[in-house]
Amino acid sequence: MTQLPPANYVLTFSDDFSGDTVDSTKWLTQYRWGQTNKPDYTVAEPYNISIDNSVVSLTANDNPVVYNSDTYNYSNAVLSCVYQQMFGYYETRMKCAYGKGLISSFWLLKCVPPDTFINEIDIAENLAGTFTNDQYKIRTNLHWGSSYASQQEDKYKYNSKGAVDYTADFHTFGLLWETNLIQWFIDGQLIREYSGDGIPQVEMNAILDISIGNFGVMPDSSTIFPNSLHVDYVKIYSSQ
Repeated sequence: MTQLPPANYVLTFSDDFSGDTVDSTKWLTQYRWGQTNKPDYTVAEPYNISIDNSVVSLTANDNPVVYNSDTYNYSNAVLSCVYQQMFGYYETRMKCAYGKGLISSFWLLKCVPPDTFINEIDIAENLAGTFTNDQYKIRTNLHWGSSYASQQEDKYKYNSKGAVDYTADFHTFGLLWETNLIQWFIDGQLIREYSGDGIPQVEMNAILDISIGNFGVMPDSSTIFPNSLHVDYVKIYSSQ
């Protein structure tokens, strides 16, 4: 089994959410460009974030929100890491939400409007309740290009085939990002590696969020609100 983090790596960022509130020196409670993310079905609100027993909960709600004179039917929660880094090992331990239209995510991004050039690595996306048996699956994606409209991407969906329900308990999700190689891990197990085009060569920031409708599927009467993604910690390492 791969040693995680690798032996020559040092800790550069850590948050175990031991306080009563989110540490504003470490996190923004919105995306770096604002409170909405395409396709803009929801607005990120700080009141949807809470900490209890060193676990931060990011909650989606079906309460209408007015933002920039527009009314949105839902609100969500986001933590965008203030710290940015190029390459390294990234890890979180989280328990995903279950509900049609909900997406639990841990990802890296360097794309802040008006800069539209894409560098995005999805470490873990879970759509439990949105698609059949997706509580057992983790999506890992790489996006790159001059814009999302003309992007290139490489996707892989890991399927535990019913062995692991990622909404039932906490699991560790890790990413080892090097100059010419990206490796994805779940609970210390290597599930995917990529060495093709599009590996980012820029600093990026980590993002945790629970979003709504980004795969074209909206909540319905079966979706329970409020509904939360729970996160135990985030750690980032860099090679010496």
